[in-house]
Amino acid sequence: MKTLQISEFQKNCQSFLHEVESTGETILLLREGVPVSQLSPYRSTPTKTLFGAHQGRLMIHGNILSPLKIQWDVLE
Repeated sequence: MKTLQISEFQKNCQSFLHEVESTGETILLLREGVPVSQLSPYRSTPTKTLFGAHQGRLMIHGNILSPLKIQWDVLE
């Protein structure tokens, strides 16, 4: 998470709003090094569960159910 002093945010408010909108990352606003607020993108439909939250964003390569062909060493 990016951190930013409030005075810097006040000078360039529009550019930071555009940055949050385009990247989707939250910016933590600080006053004298102490967190006071956060600027995060608006989500019109918050997810109620994590199931399906990354649908369409992840791709599986290969067979994830078959055993690995790696020999594991056990420490005794």
